[in-house]
Amino acid sequence: MSRSATATKLGFGARSNDRVPSVATPREASIFASNTSYLVALGLVLFFAAIVRLYFVMTTSFPLNDGGMFMQAIVDLQHSHFMLPQYIHYNGLPIPYAYPPLGFYVAGLVASATHASLFTVLRIVPAIFSVLTVVAFMKLADSYLGDRTTVVVASLAFSFVPRSFSWQIMGGGLTRSIGFFFGILAIWQAYLLFTQRSRRTLIWTTMFSSLACLSHLEMAWFVAFSAALLMLAYGRTRRGFLDAALVSAGVLILTSPWWGLVIERHGIEPFVYASHSGGHTIAVIVAYLLTLNWGQEQLFPLFGALALIGMLYCVVRRRYFLPVWVFTGLLLDPRKFETEAMVPMSMIVGICVVTMILPLIREGAATLQSTESVESVAVPSGGRTPGRHWIGPVAVGIVVIYAMLASMFATAIGDVPLSTDERQAMQWVSQSTSPNSRFAIINGDDWAVDRSSEWFPVLAGRTSVATVQGNEWLPNDAFGNQVTSSLTLQKCASETAACIDAWAVDEHATFNYVYIASRELEQGAIDSHVPCCSGLVESLENDPNYELVFQNDGAAIFERRSAVAHVDGMFTEANAPGRRQTPL
Repeated sequence: MSRSATATKLGFGARSNDRVPSVATPREASIFASNTSYLVALGLVLFFAAIVRLYFVMTTSFPLNDGGMFMQAIVDLQHSHFMLPQYIHYNGLPIPYAYPPLGFYVAGLVASATHASLFTVLRIVPAIFSVLTVVAFMKLADSYLGDRTTVVVASLAFSFVPRSFSWQIMGGGLTRSIGFFFGILAIWQAYLLFTQRSRRTLIWTTMFSSLACLSHLEMAWFVAFSAALLMLAYGRTRRGFLDAALVSAGVLILTSPWWGLVIERHGIEPFVYASHSGGHTIAVIVAYLLTLNWGQEQLFPLFGALALIGMLYCVVRRRYFLPVWVFTGLLLDPRKFETEAMVPMSMIVGICVVTMILPLIREGAATLQSTESVESVAVPSGGRTPGRHWIGPVAVGIVVIYAMLASMFATAIGDVPLSTDERQAMQWVSQSTSPNSRFAIINGDDWAVDRSSEWFPVLAGRTSVATVQGNEWLPNDAFGNQVTSSLTLQKCASETAACIDAWAVDEHATFNYVYIASRELEQGAIDSHVPCCSGLVESLENDPNYELVFQNDGAAIFERRSAVAHVDGMFTEANAPGRRQTPL
């Protein structure tokens, strides 16, 4: 039995090695019949993708959203002369240096070679790799889909859906973007491996899979289950199983210098702890799918609707692989599903547009042209109604512009850098408080987008008692406990000082200062100009147990008097840091 027949019996669908289009008719494929037109179209898609990803990155001088712990990891790596350190010294915690280190090496070496600041590197490098991710997707889509029109449309979807890049262009996207880039390349080569059986693709699959593993653990898992699906669909032979085993062995060998050293120092436990940390439940992800918000589009979920229609079409036409890939990711990796699903979902959008939407447009245009031909019989010579060939290109242009603006709108809301005023407040903390000071940071943000709490330990050099990042590598469910603690503390943003005191008792937390960050534009809000926590600030100002010691447009900092004597005996009422100061 042939490989294609085997795959069809499995219910995944298959196409032969001669690149015959599997989702388009010859007429549809002729839109980009020449190589030049095809390459120009893909180049334009890449250009638009770069605009969307680089616009906000280039208009700020600080990394978007997160990245504080990664900066400390890079600093520790540089201080050890690029020998893998034993710990990341972040937020007063000895965090095992178990995180896949490739991104840290890339950033550290780029900074050392160019003499650029790490802030610049964390701002630019993730965005560059996010743009390269589009190129990797194009390679995969071209190999799997075959039809050039479908590839172009799928690449447009991948370029513009916010979830495919929003978390990759942040400061913390350093590892996410590099891992996503190499992960997609690995899946592309795995597809070629199981359909073409080339020794060269065996080597490239092993190399790209290893680089994905060394960049981000969840991207390594994404590659693993995606390659397993590809093997079941297109390589369910003795040779296919042998190739999969060789790739797995090669990845283990190539990545062993990293994981072997980590296990020697810390045991396997840090990896176990990290695998149990956080993530969405499957029910939440299913809700995203049903509400068409799989790509986190802020305006009308255009691509979400097209993806849902496309999945139904694939199921009806018995082309099961892409829908199975989507739901396998939902079951096996719900935490990263929203990002990983962008790959199969975008290809499904391409299939939907080419096989369903474009034929309807052509049919409508043909009907309109036929009507005009009939009407022209009664029109005197020279007065014929002009053709409507411009309708299709104009419609496509409107959709592209809308999608690009919608993506940039989503980025403007979700990807926000730490403000200059907050950085100034943290600088005051580093200069005016004891190195042993502990801070409770409140801004009302969810921990995953709490840029103040993540950057504070690095910029201020002090301990933030409710920062979550880094705890995923620690024992005793440190991550889950810290998430709960952070969520409870942030609820105090709309309460009074009594809420903070109650939280301190419940969590057995000791801290010397309360840091209230201003948030003029909350994530997800469209028109909100009321700074965060104004009621809480007023309550603290009227509470005799707290004293305002610093305030600017970015933050208000209160000293907690009852805790003054609890930091290694260094503070008393007489020698506490200076009172209210306003920087120039």
